[in-house]
Amino acid sequence: MFLAYQRRCSGSQVAEVNDGADLFTIGENGEGLPLPWPDPLFPFILVNMGSGVSILRVDSAEERDFVRVGGTACGGGTFLGLARALTSATTFDEALELAATGDAKH
Repeated sequence: MFLAYQRRCSGSQVAEVNDGADLFTIGENGEGLPLPWPDPLFPFILVNMGSGVSILRVDSAEERDFVRVGGTACGGGTFLGLARALTSATTFDEALELAATGDAKH
């Protein structure tokens, strides 16, 4: 697990030297707008989303200089699997639609 976090932190530093291509914001019309990397870069929060979510605080470019500050094992894959098993949803979009129109009291 630790090695996976180290690789994520190293990868974020690789992205820094790619002319900011991986850092963007969403404009008023929904378009992606590139942003420059901040200076100084550290500390920063790195969020990795997949079958779960991990939130890391990266304090410097030094190896192992990060801390996992939170997250959950329940991510998109878990959500979709449960939605398929418990509802009529077969896709992620269908599951989101059911969730948006559902009643939390049930």
